[in-house]
Amino acid sequence: MYGIINSSFKKYIVEVYGDEQGTEISDSSGVKSEVFNEYRSHDDENTLALLKAAVEVTGETPDHHLRQFGRFWVRRVATNDFRGLIDSYGGDFVSLIQNLDSMHKEISGTFLDYSPPSFAIKELTESRYSVTYQSYRQGFTPFVLGILEELGDFYGRVTTIESVETTLSDKGEKSVICVEIPKKNLEI
Repeated sequence: MYGIINSSFKKYIVEVYGDEQGTEISDSSGVKSEVFNEYRSHDDENTLALLKAAVEVTGETPDHHLRQFGRFWVRRVATNDFRGLIDSYGGDFVSLIQNLDSMHKEISGTFLDYSPPSFAIKELTESRYSVTYQSYRQGFTPFVLGILEELGDFYGRVTTIESVETTLSDKGEKSVICVEIPKKNLEI
């Protein structure tokens, strides 16, 4: 996982739980300071150690933290640090998801050994979409759910995650996520 994820997770913890618990989580995780180097890839075990420490200190579940962190990622990181890219790849929720793989490809030169997940979106009805998320990592679907929810808010479109079907394999994780965007929210 990239250091930008680790450093952003730490910022999420501090924002939600305060400096004291942020420090406690960092200290109890046992991760070294270099895993917060934003543009370098670090072993996923470091990210998982931070998550485990957050669970132990706060009493919240891993899924809770990942989903809330996904929302934080969009609200505090993506729409600030990557706003220009978001604006150029998506004028709305659907077009951004359609173009996420292209956006990830464009930023691949910024990060060493970049292996982003893949996304696809398919219209099921006027207001229902199927989003397919595929990653060589396992266990991060709740993070993606939070991202999708917050992107809905970002675009002023209420989104509801209706169902999730996740398949794990030795190649990673594939999740099919049904997203509902009520018709009234699709109208401009």
